[in-house]
Amino acid sequence: MTTDKFQLLLERYLNGRLSNRELARFLAALDQIEHQEQVLKYLEAELQETTVAPDEEFAEKSYEALVQLINNRMQDPGSSIALSPKKWRIDSQFFRYAAIVLGIVMVSVIGYWLINKQRDVQTPYVERKVPQQLDSLRQTYMILEDGTVLILDSSALKSKHLQDIGATVDLKNRRLLFQTGGQRPGSSQGINTLVTPRGCQYSVLLPDSSSVWLNALSQLQFPAQFGDRDRRVTLSGEGFFEVNKSAGRSFQVAAGTVTIRVLGTQFNVQAYNSEPTLRTTIIHGKVQVSNDRENYAISAGTTLVISGTHWKASRTPDASQVIAWKQQLFDFRKAELHTIMPELSRWYDISYELPPNIHKTFTGKISRTADIATVLEILKASGIRYRQEGKKIVFL
Repeated sequence: MTTDKFQLLLERYLNGRLSNRELARFLAALDQIEHQEQVLKYLEAELQETTVAPDEEFAEKSYEALVQLINNRMQDPGSSIALSPKKWRIDSQFFRYAAIVLGIVMVSVIGYWLINKQRDVQTPYVERKVPQQLDSLRQTYMILEDGTVLILDSSALKSKHLQDIGATVDLKNRRLLFQTGGQRPGSSQGINTLVTPRGCQYSVLLPDSSSVWLNALSQLQFPAQFGDRDRRVTLSGEGFFEVNKSAGRSFQVAAGTVTIRVLGTQFNVQAYNSEPTLRTTIIHGKVQVSNDRENYAISAGTTLVISGTHWKASRTPDASQVIAWKQQLFDFRKAELHTIMPELSRWYDISYELPPNIHKTFTGKISRTADIATVLEILKASGIRYRQEGKKIVFL
């Protein structure tokens, strides 16, 4: 295969546009040393545009995961694709560069094959199961209604997919902007999913001029154009909503087992699937929170905590603490480690172990730009003891 043809396949691969036959040709071509070198040059170019430190261990694991994923999940019954890491003549230099951008390659195949494969059985406003490998990207991405995966970096600036749905990307402010002020001709109400992986935050200006800020490890599902009767989105994780008033159209947020209805207001919702509670804090205005059993109307300065069938509304002592994450801060106030560590683990690539009888607390504000070593030193200075086993933090 000529280098020009391989380059064309590589570009289509990264954009998730390869057919069965093209994917087989592309993977077969990667057995040739000249094409491996061609990919290496691409990786070198990408490396010049990033400040992420190389990580050989991550790259090797990512490569092996990609091989396994292709072998186990993405083979067409009529294809004979079967890769083995031993067949690749790739040295450590390749892995150093692959640590930076291999995730992009993984997204292309995963997005095109796995998500498209599930598209016919998905229903609106049901959380999409995003492959775990995408979390390693550390870049926000969007899954379009047709299953296309778009990484919201500089490559998205000229994306025809975004243009088709009336959206642009503001890289400086980490913001996705949809065209507002009216119905786009031929626009679709199919569901798009904005995903923030670990350690990332992002915001979106929706078609009705409402804004949503997403915290780490969160997903927001929404249409490229709202209907005439209501405006409905689905949240998994944490988000801050600034809802624009629209006469006769309520704004509805589905989160966990409840629905939050508003007309125009500002509120924060924390609804991580890994957490036993759902929290809604109203900053301005009023909202109605309901499910098939309960119906609560809450106003500004109130926090509603839902744990199973137990609902409790109380005054919010300081709303700035609730939304400190929007200012790139951790804000802990006499917080126990059982509260602190889930938040840290959503931001940093760590796991942790807590003894059942530990009741240490911490009060203070920490910048989210600090690395995990700095955060742990701050906790240690407050009398919290731990030992570190690789990426696992064991508290004593």
